[in-house]
Amino acid sequence: GMISQAVADFRQALACWQPTGNLAMIARRLRDLGAALGQQANYPEARDCYEQALRLFAQGQEPSQQAVVRMNLGNIYLRLGQPEQALALYRLAEPVFRKTCDEPQLTLLYHNLAEAQAALPQPKPVKKFLRA
Repeated sequence: GMISQAVADFRQALACWQPTGNLAMIARRLRDLGAALGQQANYPEARDCYEQALRLFAQGQEPSQQAVVRMNLGNIYLRLGQPEQALALYRLAEPVFRKTCDEPQLTLLYHNLAEAQAALPQPKPVKKFLRA
């Protein structure tokens, strides 16, 4: 379908940019590929793409892009059943979205934070033994 075509197109675009050494464009294509793979529910490969993109955006000093990728990567960790990792990534993205006054991203971030909090394992109640 359309998502499979998008994955193929982003893989091709990534292959075209890799030999150029343009880290910003390679990072963007990895981000795009990660998004398409996430839509396909291919979470492990999406995670790998986002992690590579995050490293490249860090090298390029692109905090806004890092924040977006952190939020997307957090979403993948949430789908993989790892809410602790998701929360850590969301918390790293939050100050950047605040600094840039990115209201739409902040709104989405708060929704994601609530979803991750709800997915955390709940502590088991301690059984109290009563003496007769």
